[in-house]
Parts: sequence; C-alpha cells; structure tokens
Amino acid sequence: MDNPLELITYEKIRHVKLFVNSITYRTFHTHNAFEFVCMLSSDQAFLSVQNEKTTLEQGDIYTINPYQAHEILSSKNSETKCLILQLSRTFMQEYLPKLRLCVALENNVTARLGDEARRRLWEMFFSLSDYYFGSPPVNTLSILIGILDLLRFLSNHVPHKVLSEQQYFEHKKMAARITRIVEYIDKNYPFQVKLEDLAKQENLTANYISQFFTKNIGVPFYQYLNNVRLEAAVQLLQDSSLSVTQVSNYAGFSDAKYMSNVFRQKFGCTPREYRSSNIRLNLSADKKQSSSEYIHSPAEALEILRTARQQIFGR
Repeated sequence: MDNPLELITYEKIRHVKLFVNSITYRTFHTHNAFEFVCMLSSDQAFLSVQNEKTTLEQGDIYTINPYQAHEILSSKNSETKCLILQLSRTFMQEYLPKLRLCVALENNVTARLGDEARRRLWEMFFSLSDYYFGSPPVNTLSILIGILDLLRFLSNHVPHKVLSEQQYFEHKKMAARITRIVEYIDKNYPFQVKLEDLAKQENLTANYISQFFTKNIGVPFYQYLNNVRLEAAVQLLQDSSLSVTQVSNYAGFSDAKYMSNVFRQKFGCTPREYRSSNIRLNLSADKKQSSSEYIHSPAEALEILRTARQQIFGR
C-alpha cells in the first residue's frame, strides 16, 4: 500500500509531475507539494480535505496545499478519473520564491469562476497536458511557460495568503510530526496500533497526540487508522484466492465482522458485495500499480483527456 505521506517522483521535469489517475479509493494522505485535482469523470466523486467533504463534478478543479490531508472516494465504487498536477515547494523556491510561503485559502478553484474564466483555466490544463504527454522530446520550455501562466491566473483568482517565516517554520515542524505519525501507522497498521505508542514516540501525552491528529489530519486517530486498513482491504479484495476473513486479518482488523461494519459505513456495501461489483478492477499482468488507483500511460492519458475535453467544452 502507498505511504500516506506520498513520496512524489518527478520523471520528466524537475519538481513538476502531471498525470491522469483512475482512483477507486485513496485514504487521507499528505505530500510536500502543491496539488491541483481536475475532475475528468462524468460520475461524481467525493473529496475530503481535512475532513471537509465535498462532491466533485466533471469540470471541477481543486487545489491542495502542501501537507494538507485529503482523501478521494469514487461514487458507485467505480473509477474516478482525474488530471493531477503536483508542484514541489522546490519548484517555487527556484522560480517563484515568494510562492514557497503561499497557501490557498479556498480549495475549490472553479467555484468562484465565471464561465469564461473557467474555460480559460481548463484550456491551460489541456494545453499543458498536450505538451507533457506528447511525443518525446519533452517540450520543457513550453511546459514551464504553461505552468507560470497557470500560477499567474490562479494568483489572480484564488484567495491566498503569504506566510511569515515564523509561520512557515511552525508549519514545517507540524508537517514533520505528521510525517512521522503517518509513517508509523503505514508501517504498523496490520498489527495492533495504539495512540499511546505514538505518544511515546513523540514524547507527548496521548491526549495531546489525539488533539493534534484531529486538528491537523482532520479526522480522529482511530478513524484514520480504519481508513488506512480499509484501503489495504480494497486492494486485498482484488485477490479472489483470499477469503474475507483473511483480508480482514491481513489488513489489521480485529475480525471480519468488524471490518464489514466499517466497510459498509464507508462504501455502502459489504466486502463481498464490493468484490463482486469490482471484478473488472482486478490487476492484470501489465497493471502493476495499486488496485485502488491506477496512473495511466501518456497515450492513455491523452485519449482520456480528449474525451473529457469534448464533454467539458461540449465539442
């Protein structure tokens, strides 16, 4: 299972990553990058940013600040297709130093845009994708110009603030603690995990860790732990050789009945029903990524974007 602190690799251009992702379920996670989530699917999905849940519709664009915990859940247990742009803080440091200290005050970018501005923003993302996913060699200059144009547009349309150096320092300390906590949970979720264990690791009280977790991740500690185990269960259910009881054991749940109750609360169905309706999501020989999310090849991405463009623009 992917680490809740997502380690981002930048294959084409330093500090820039653009990809089309099909997501079934991705539990709360953070990363040290600015992220833009562009909804391509015609079906709805659900995005939670520090537990503030919103419905994603086709054509919506959301921005996620570095280390802002977020979760994505597809509707009807289908796959949600998103175009995702990630810009590391180092990109800002090298090209736009002041933006390194900048944070968006609203996550929903398109909510306050008129039709013309919304269309202009999507045109920039589609144009950027054409350069990024196009045939080699990579058109680095055009991509960088496109990103700078995109950031200039967003700075003029999205409410934001610039942190002071002291605020940024405190933010880094908070982010470092989140990193340690989520790494501990990701390493130990198949076993018994207690709040007291984390408190001992951080040399703090369990009550302080509990409050810190809810404030900065957005959900209570045990809900987050269950979500991590649920994401593992979703992946394990793709293996038809495993019984539901085995899945619950491998995912860290105390028993299959408890997992089923938590599963139904999250997905609206039992693990068996979920497995039955998601046979088509099984991993094939050439699909080696997580079965709860799949990053498409450049050729696949271009085809998905071509269809989405026609639907969003009506042409």
